[in-house]
Formats: sequence, C-alpha cells, structure tokens
Amino acid sequence: MRNHSGGLFLFLFLLPMSYLYYKNHPYYICSNCAFEGRKRIIFSHKRIEIFAKSGLRNEQVISVWRLQCPHCFKTHSLLPKHLLSHSSYSHQFIMTVLREYYSHKKTVRELCSHWQISCSTLYGWIHKYGNQL
Repeated sequence: MRNHSGGLFLFLFLLPMSYLYYKNHPYYICSNCAFEGRKRIIFSHKRIEIFAKSGLRNEQVISVWRLQCPHCFKTHSLLPKHLLSHSSYSHQFIMTVLREYYSHKKTVRELCSHWQISCSTLYGWIHKYGNQL
C-alpha cells in the first residue's frame, strides 16, 4: 500500500467528527471512540463534484480518502472543505442556485433547467439553506 500523506491533506476538510491537522502531520480524533492518534489510510474512491463556474454547471471527479481508527476500526471519509457530506453538490453551487432563486429573475422551472436539478432538490435546498443567504 502506498503512503498518501502528501500535500493533499492540507486541502482537506476538517470534519467536525474526526480529524485535526497540525502542520504537515495529520492527526485525528475518532468520533466513535475518541482515540487520538495517527491516521491509517484504508483506500480512496472516486466521487463526482458538481460546482458552478462562470454561470454554468461543471462536474469533476475527485478522490475521497477513507481512514480507519486503529482502536475501534471505524472508518471515516475525508471530504474537501467545499463538498457537503452525502452530496455531490458543492456548497458554492447550492448558494449560487439559491442566490439566483431569490433574485426572482427566472422561474423555478427555468432555474432548475439551467442548473440541471430537480424542483424537489431546489425546494429542499431552500428549506435547508435559505437562511444562510
């Protein structure tokens, strides 16, 4: 197994449940058992990230690292800071869509068609994130 502890970890999101970083030395606290120690990389998998750029929807494939606690063996995913857990949509993409929604320049149908999302997804975001604007 290769050691993947390079500079990539400097860009990773500090999950509220699991990891703290000190300079270039990744150090974590397990959310399951509170064990403090070094990471153990199990594997990585590919995931699609959806983001907005120049008023258009863009997609790219990213790698998500899975780490395992050496004490309780629970695994945790390390997501980039801008990507939400259990979602392919970046926070920036969601806020861009919601800003357009609240500007009232397009109908809901036009907005959903332009960003290639369903109406139920848009209304879910309005309910969940509408107060963040």
